[in-house]
Amino acid sequence: MSLLILALILAVAWLTAAATAVRTVSRIWLRHWVERKLSGSATAEVFLGRPQRLLLAAGTAIATLTLAIGAVAGARSASVGSLLRTLFVAVILLLVVGQLIPRAVA
Repeated sequence: MSLLILALILAVAWLTAAATAVRTVSRIWLRHWVERKLSGSATAEVFLGRPQRLLLAAGTAIATLTLAIGAVAGARSASVGSLLRTLFVAVILLLVVGQLIPRAVA
């Protein structure tokens, strides 16, 4: 398996964790954070106004990276058998490392 595919899966994991954390953060907690002017409060203030923009950006990036994983796997495979093996391993890693674990951690 290519290091590029693993790097793309880790990027998907990071974006998944970020999107999950954004969905679970309490708006009351964010308002308190902004009022106290803690570090990152400017970002939190923008999020309070339009939370869907951040989630949409993360979802779009995840979809793009998933497409890139398939493209890299297809470009590196010499035969149909090796392509199917690579895609199978990539899909399992994408589901476990890129989706399940980051959601559980976030």
